[in-house]
Amino acid sequence: MQAWKDITKRYFKFGVVGFSGLLVNIGIAYILKNIFSIQSLIASALAIEVSILNNFFWNSIWTWRDREQEDIWIRLLKYHIAVSLGAIINMGMDFLLFKYTTMQYILAHSIGVFAGSIFNFFLNDKWTFSKKLAIHRWDAILFLFIGLITYFEIILVGRVELFFDEAYYWVWSQHLSPGYLDHPPFVAWIICISTSILGKTELGIRMPFIVFSSLTTILVYYLAYEILRNKKMAFWSAFYVRLLPLFNIISILAIPDNPLFFFWTLYAILIYRAIKTDEKKYWYYAGIVFGFSLLTKYFGFFLPLITFSFIFLTNRKLLFKKELYLSHLIGFLMFSPDILWNLSHGFASFKFQFSHGFMSGGHTFYNLSFLAKALLITVSPITLLTSIWGIIFSFYRGFLRKERRFLYISLYFLIPFMTFSFSSLRSRPEAHWPFVSFIFSGIPVVYTIFLHLRGRYLRALQKPGSYLIRVAMSILILINTLIFASPLNANITKAITYFYNRVSEKETGLETGFKQLAEKAEKYKDYPILTPNYHIASELAFYMDSSNLCIYSIDFKTRPSMFRYWINDSNFMGQEVIFITYSGHHPPADMFENLIKLEEILIKPDPSEFRGFTVYKAVYSKNK
Repeated sequence: MQAWKDITKRYFKFGVVGFSGLLVNIGIAYILKNIFSIQSLIASALAIEVSILNNFFWNSIWTWRDREQEDIWIRLLKYHIAVSLGAIINMGMDFLLFKYTTMQYILAHSIGVFAGSIFNFFLNDKWTFSKKLAIHRWDAILFLFIGLITYFEIILVGRVELFFDEAYYWVWSQHLSPGYLDHPPFVAWIICISTSILGKTELGIRMPFIVFSSLTTILVYYLAYEILRNKKMAFWSAFYVRLLPLFNIISILAIPDNPLFFFWTLYAILIYRAIKTDEKKYWYYAGIVFGFSLLTKYFGFFLPLITFSFIFLTNRKLLFKKELYLSHLIGFLMFSPDILWNLSHGFASFKFQFSHGFMSGGHTFYNLSFLAKALLITVSPITLLTSIWGIIFSFYRGFLRKERRFLYISLYFLIPFMTFSFSSLRSRPEAHWPFVSFIFSGIPVVYTIFLHLRGRYLRALQKPGSYLIRVAMSILILINTLIFASPLNANITKAITYFYNRVSEKETGLETGFKQLAEKAEKYKDYPILTPNYHIASELAFYMDSSNLCIYSIDFKTRPSMFRYWINDSNFMGQEVIFITYSGHHPPADMFENLIKLEEILIKPDPSEFRGFTVYKAVYSKNK
């Protein structure tokens, strides 16, 4: 607590000095331009340099006067570098917020100034005005790595259209509720907050999810450090997660998996610290995080199961600890809004997810082969092998050699993965479901590499295992570089579409081009617009420019959606409606009368691809 007070006090001084620099800058520029008639560009450059020297002087003798001094010229050079990097952050944030959101320029500029100021302050605090680098080398490398990825992703997402689930969750955010059919409400709440600040744009929807994915990477780093007590290993463990293909794809999408991964990892850190230190606060912090995980996705129910399993296997005395139960009770209380929504809607969400996850049917062999194929695509073949190698290692060290830290990591893989494997005997899982099991897989993988380098572990297995891991990481770096290479929007779109199409073996609606479709369908906005599924309905709802637009998904031969809860289709019974569907898909005959085909809309989302939609006009005659 005292440390934060010291930082706040020092930042206040830093702000005062910065304000004095602003006054100096304006004053010098005015004098040089208006009194000495110096050219504007030269006057501005000189004014900036004088203000930098002013700030450097006052920060040296006031803000950081308690720090040990080093050569003034070295410190001045560092200060210039810090100011330059802060200016880049400032201008970058300014540009991105103004270009890719509906935010007013002054607000965008203010946020950019604040972000640059925070960056400038901490860089000066940890580097310029510290004779020895206060921040650990691998901490600095991690934050530089995450910063570059995040900056890159922010630029990328403004160039990629929303996919149907993202648009669907945006529609949720326009109908805020304590629960929804498909998932708990956290994703809708976050999108609502984000778009109210950044506007109704792709970046406005995706920005918080990019932040969650970056924070997840940082948390994996800290979890790895808690387990391995080595920051170099911790960095490469976090880096390994960033090499998993699906993680990079998910990291830019507004879907519940991003915040789930964040809460999943934070919970793992807090529970590990609670057990290790026996400090009560960590139990309650973990309970709050558990509550947020449940509000994000029902996968959060795995977390207490993992915790109780670990305690049962290692230290059963903790089963009598009240904090263990009270903390998770807090989580369930936080989850109560979704429970109440289900109670008032006939447990619709619980029934849907249970049926979807355990009762969807399918031949056992086909389901298991689908699971294997999904893992090969989402994790990649080589990384899947190295991850399995790491999990076997963790299992061996945890169960046979009684090393609790590796047992802890292995349970985060084994329990969810075995659950999905057993459920595959009766039901086909979604392709991305098992991926949560691999979030921590880099920790044992990296540890085996370092064991080999130090010559410590089973010599018969060292070389093939470590070489396999090194080759896998090299190939994955290449794959991710190619996926995200220019042109960014085309390649990332194809990567995501390829993933879903190859795994699902069915038409997914993940195609882009809905923005073009919305522009051409704008002329029909005075009619109720019906679609065969929530994919098209959600995309049109986002991209069509009309606040009074009525769009409804009849969920024809598809899974149910939230549209049936928001709109009563009896309101437009007997009215003329517009029905938009994929070309070649005919409207259900028992739902429409006086059906007239109006036009075929041909869109071109990619130079090499065309896609068609058919627009009908009819009288809606039957309530489904």
